[in-house]
Amino acid sequence: MSEAGQYLRSPDTDLERQITAFVDHYNHRRYHESLGNLTPADVYFGRGDIITLERERIKRETINKRRLLHRKAAAGNDNPDGPEPPLAHHASGPKIPDDGQGSKPNTPSVSSLLLEWLR
Repeated sequence: MSEAGQYLRSPDTDLERQITAFVDHYNHRRYHESLGNLTPADVYFGRGDIITLERERIKRETINKRRLLHRKAAAGNDNPDGPEPPLAHHASGPKIPDDGQGSKPNTPSVSSLLLEWLR
């Protein structure tokens, strides 16, 4: 056997370590959509059903908790020490007095801007 052949067959080569790491990642850590977001090892060793049932349980609990929080917030019974509900803070600019005509002072209309642009 040549020296190059011995080097490639040695389990201590960098290439061998990289291949082993890739296979380990692919089979034990990477979730596969085609396998129901399980790893091949989970399916092969029969853990897929247990994992899927646990995920469904967690999802149901999360949905129930969110519904309860939503109902409490809608009834006005939310925790005063808790975080502000979404959209509680409005982005507001300076107040412009209303002239009763529905237009704002010093604000050009869209049509006037379009006519100016076409000139």
